[in-house]
Amino acid sequence: ADATKELKMAYDADPVTLDIHEQLSGGILQLSHMTFDPLLRWTKDLGFEPRLAESWERVDDKTMRFKLREGVKFHSGNELTTADVKFTFE
Repeated sequence: ADATKELKMAYDADPVTLDIHEQLSGGILQLSHMTFDPLLRWTKDLGFEPRLAESWERVDDKTMRFKLREGVKFHSGNELTTADVKFTFE
């Protein structure tokens, strides 16, 4: 038998937006965690694990420096750049 390669999910409401900065409700927030990858993610012991950033350091009280993983691509095929990360924070 062929394995199914499709996942269907049901939510109680349609997402209002796919903008991760606007997704504040529980179900939609869960969807964003399955769709978008952050630079870092919290661990169960309240530490951090790398996601899009392979390493990071605190430069001073107002500055963090991240080293991005190489080869990360958007669904479009475009490679993730520092300009993309900067745009996200702006």
